Amino acid sequence: MTLRRSNLPKDRGVMLACKAGVRSALRIVRIVAGILLVILGIIGLFLPFLQGIFFLVIGLALLGFDLKRLRSLRLYLAERFSRIFRRKE
Repeated sequence: MTLRRSNLPKDRGVMLACKAGVRSALRIVRIVAGILLVILGIIGLFLPFLQGIFFLVIGLALLGFDLKRLRSLRLYLAERFSRIFRRKE
């Protein structure tokens, strides 16, 4: 099926509502994936064949985009480590 100009929505508000729906769906996916990775990381701390710290860091980084306290921690760490690892010019 090809999109013709007549098939596109004429109301710009509909397009913005669609974008908002996609944004909220992506937020939910990020939160669920982050929680699952954190749980997997906690389990991995006790199992020798799973890299627990790796999954914890990725899970907390994903949650850091949507949860206020983790976002402030993520921004603080990004600022702190940017000073340490800044390239000398």
